Amino acid sequence: MPPRRRPSQNRSSLRYQPRSSARQRTRLYLGGLLLVVLLVGGLGWLGARLWLRDDNTAPSTLSVATLPAAPATTIPTITARPPATSVALPTRTADERTSTPASAPVPFEVALLEQEMLRVINADRQANGLPPVAWDVTAAEVGALHAEAMADQAFFSHWSPDGVGPDLRYSRVGGRDAVMENIYTFAYRFNDGSAAPIDDFAALVRQAQAALMQSPGHRRNILTPTHTHVGVGFAYNPSTGSFYLAQEFLGRYVVVDALPAMAQVGDTIVVSGQLLPGATEPLVNVTYEPLPSPMSIEELNATGSYQRDATIYASSQPSLAENGTFQATVALDNAGRAGMYSVRVWVRVGAEQVLASEQFLLVR
Repeated sequence: MPPRRRPSQNRSSLRYQPRSSARQRTRLYLGGLLLVVLLVGGLGWLGARLWLRDDNTAPSTLSVATLPAAPATTIPTITARPPATSVALPTRTADERTSTPASAPVPFEVALLEQEMLRVINADRQANGLPPVAWDVTAAEVGALHAEAMADQAFFSHWSPDGVGPDLRYSRVGGRDAVMENIYTFAYRFNDGSAAPIDDFAALVRQAQAALMQSPGHRRNILTPTHTHVGVGFAYNPSTGSFYLAQEFLGRYVVVDALPAMAQVGDTIVVSGQLLPGATEPLVNVTYEPLPSPMSIEELNATGSYQRDATIYASSQPSLAENGTFQATVALDNAGRAGMYSVRVWVRVGAEQVLASEQFLLVR
């Protein structure tokens, strides 16, 4: 009896059935033409609104006095659970659960999985004409902590039970780059629901990468040309037969000095750093959002893409020296409100503006 796999989700579509009368068809045509005109105009407006909400969109370079109000920003990292693909893993019946396997299984060794994950990521990037990414230990630590939390508590989300996402998790362990995350899970079980052993984790890593590459959002993250580093964490729960991984991609173009973890409303801080080769034109944004709230397992499993309720309330052009060092002074004061603030540093890489750094501060 083969192990049971998670069913995929399908979406249905509705089809309009036209009327048969010639006069009615004429009226319908004219009415439809008017509707198309209205929809085109409406979608153009909506597209502009969505473009302003996209964190991959370069921020305004206007002065703080003329900076338009920015609604919640969206980080287009991950959609829902990616589609699973088949892989040549051994199939066992319930009667074989206690039997000795014919060959020794491949152990769950994180170092080997890291090497294999980096190899297949860079193979996909090379196949698409992109440079390889380097391994980042801090990003791997963040991915491992999140994968372990998902495996231990049986949830699948970019959010953590304490209500924070990948960017804040990365900042908490000392990361100062901007991070974008892919997550993946696979459950290998017998038909009675009990866990089936996984004998080849390296094969499962290759399966995960193939599935992520089939999902447009995940694929875009893997193949982002400006990504320079990646770290991946893995976790396996033998009692449930569930395997999890979290890919954390970075674009390292600045070295930003550490900011304090806590501050008071109204404090001013100095944002300073050094541009790395390939980066020009630094720009600093400051964001505000309410403090995170804990989430239940049910709430976590109901999430899909990752979106923060963050408002950009200040934008500053830092002073820039010839050697690439930069500095800006910003105020931690969004209408006197306490909450979670972040300082973002954008840079220009070629013709593109890239979010290169984000650090978070608890402001009381």
